[in-house]
This record gives sequence, structure tokens and C-alpha cells, in this order.
Amino acid sequence: MLYGNAITTFKSISGWRDADEQIIACQRKIEEIKAKKEADRLEKERKAELARKEAELARKKAKKIAKKIAKIAVAAACAVIALIILLNSVIIPNIRYNNAVEKLKAAKVGDVVLLGQYEQDDNTSNGKEDIEWLVLEVKDGKALLISKYALDCKPYNTSRTDVTWETCTLRRWLNNDFINAAFSAEERALIPTVTVSADKNPEYRTNPGKATQDQVFLLSVVEANKYFGSASARQCKPTAYAVANGAYVDSDNGICWWWLRSPGDVQSRAARVRDFGVVYKYGDYVHYDRSAVRPALWIDLDLLNL
Repeated sequence: MLYGNAITTFKSISGWRDADEQIIACQRKIEEIKAKKEADRLEKERKAELARKEAELARKKAKKIAKKIAKIAVAAACAVIALIILLNSVIIPNIRYNNAVEKLKAAKVGDVVLLGQYEQDDNTSNGKEDIEWLVLEVKDGKALLISKYALDCKPYNTSRTDVTWETCTLRRWLNNDFINAAFSAEERALIPTVTVSADKNPEYRTNPGKATQDQVFLLSVVEANKYFGSASARQCKPTAYAVANGAYVDSDNGICWWWLRSPGDVQSRAARVRDFGVVYKYGDYVHYDRSAVRPALWIDLDLLNL
């Protein structure tokens, strides 16, 4: 602005002394100022562009680092998940199985051993619980086990009709649904198929049917009296899961009723053990759905040493 005013003044006295030279000098000075401003502007733009590029480069580097971190995190998470799966599906079951095998090898009558898993606390979110088994007999390289607690509640037969242990629905459930739900393939291999005798009811002439070939079964009246020396020994508490499925429970002592495989007084009844531990030979109608189930099975002890 200053040099512009000077030019105007010098033009007004053009030709006087060095006015014309001063006009040229002022014009040159104005051009220099303009050039400097333009240079400053360009430098500012250059620096801004450089800063923008540096910021973009930093952003890209940060993005790459974030991707690498994410990949590492995903890989770590996958490794943790794989470890959990390995623990739950292989390591822990193997440890549990090996511990059960060691306990079974030294099993004596009256011992309680663990084998298999079944829902018991009626809380499926925490998985199945280990099944406790009472050792009833050890002979000829085998051990007879019965569940310490009544594990479920099922009718002896789904309909009220004349049946035997051979034809009842409870036998099919035990040797299909239950055995597959409660035991791994490795555990099932320890459970032999045995001849289950068609024991008669000691007080009634009801037809007991034919002997069967089973892996899992119920005790007969004869066996319930043979393996349990007293009524109190026969008393059994149900699991929370069995109660949730309808098992009767005595309000005073928490004891339940549980089925035996022997027929009752007629073909449409089956014997059971009552809540005070007495064997009820007269029995209940087979479709009765409040008696609990205590599975029994043999374990081949010779297979434990292979």
C-alpha cells in the first residue's frame, strides 16, 4: 500500500528530478513483495500438504499396526478357544476317565466310584455332573454297579398294558438313550452286554418274561434283597434333575421310590422299592410316572488293564 501511494505521488510529478526512476523502483519493490507473498503462500501450502501426507502416512501405519494387533488378538482368542475345547473334549475327559479306571481297578464292595456323566443338578448351563456308582459285587473280573442316586424319573412302560422287563420301554431307554447320554465311547466299551435273568417275583406267580441281553438294567426283587442288607441301605435320594422330571420325594427324609425289573402281582404292574426302603413286591402300574430310576450295570475289570 505504501509503495502504491508513492507511485501515485511520483506520477503526479513525472519528469521532475528522479521521479520516473522512483516510480520504477517502487514498481519493482511491489513486484518483489508480491513474489514474496506468493512464495510464502506456496511454502505454507507445501508445508500443509507435507503435514497432510505425514498424517495420512501415520494413519496408514496405525491402521496396519491395528490390523496386525487384531490378527494377533484373533489368533490368541482362537488359541484360547482351541485350548478350552481341547481341555473339555480331550484332556479333562481323559483325566476323569483315567482316575475312574484307577479307582475301579481297586474297587471293593461298598465303594463309591465315578464313571460317566449325567445331568443331575437340573442346571444344564454348567454341563453334566459325574455319576457316582455304588459297588455291589466284584467277581470273575467284573464289578456290578448301581447308581448311588436315582438319576431320572421314567415310567416302567409308557402305556398301561401287560409287559415284562423284556418288552418294557424303560429297558429300551436305558440301553439306548441313557447309555449314550451318560458315557463316552471309551466308557461304553467297559460295559459288557450280559445276560439279565428273568427273576420271578417271590410272592406272586406273574410271568417274568425271558432273560435279556443288556448293558444297563434294573435290579430284580431278588437282587435288591441280596445286595442290600437292610431297608435303610435300599433307601435312595433322587437328583434334582430326577425330581424336576417328576420323581416322588418324601418330604421328611428326601427319599424316593425306585423301580425294580421284576413284575408285580399282575403283568401290568412292576415291583419297586418304597421311600422307607422296603421292597414293594405288589408293585405299581407300569405307566406310573413318579418312580425314579437307578441304573445298574457290570464293568469288565479285565479291560482296565489293557
